[in-house]
Amino acid sequence: MRELKVPRDSKIVVYDYTGMFAVARVAWMFKFFGATDVSIMRGGMQKWTGEGRPTFSGPYEKGMGLVQDGGDYDGYNVHDPTLLVDDVTKMHDLAGKLHSGCQVSQILDSRPSAAYGNFAQISEDLRGGNIPYSLNVPF
Repeated sequence: MRELKVPRDSKIVVYDYTGMFAVARVAWMFKFFGATDVSIMRGGMQKWTGEGRPTFSGPYEKGMGLVQDGGDYDGYNVHDPTLLVDDVTKMHDLAGKLHSGCQVSQILDSRPSAAYGNFAQISEDLRGGNIPYSLNVPF
């Protein structure tokens, strides 16, 4: 973010084209790494262009239209490591606890409903199946 000249205390608005597929993860990652003011643009790029708003095409040059100096670039680091489950054994542990009736945690699968179902019935790019005892809450 230092190279792009985006301080972590900037107002950061993220968007995508399809609407809420990858953009929620991008927003979460910014927050996970310490950005203090992150929003998701409702309607995304489809709404923006549908309203006839201007767009830009071409290579981005460092600092183009952004603050050149100042800002907290070094603050982009993990602020709460408990938010990340980065080991498959942790997922197995959570699934086992859910199977035993634990109500403290819940695993949610945000993929489209078709991906949550039977692997044989969907295209491979959706990576079908689900973690046992997870719930499907499509984006």
